[in-house]
Amino acid sequence: MMADIFDQDVIIPESIESSCLGAAVLGLYALGRIDSLSAVSGMIGSTHRHQPDPDSVRVYRELLPIFIRISRKFEEEYADIAAFQNKTMQG
Repeated sequence: MMADIFDQDVIIPESIESSCLGAAVLGLYALGRIDSLSAVSGMIGSTHRHQPDPDSVRVYRELLPIFIRISRKFEEEYADIAAFQNKTMQG
């Protein structure tokens, strides 16, 4: 589904700790220990590759503007829900 929505290949990594590895690689890059973020490609393997289905991509491209309009129409309701959650967490 993600491959179809974003019209990009989605590659499932072997590592179950990919987020931690990503954080570590960002740290190494920030410290100048590695020259490029592409260094991570040699640190993980992949288990499966999902390719976008052109028919599904067309459907999601047609639906996307509708979902964007819906989310904008509910902006005030989302703010009210967040305020309620904040209130209940504080006391």
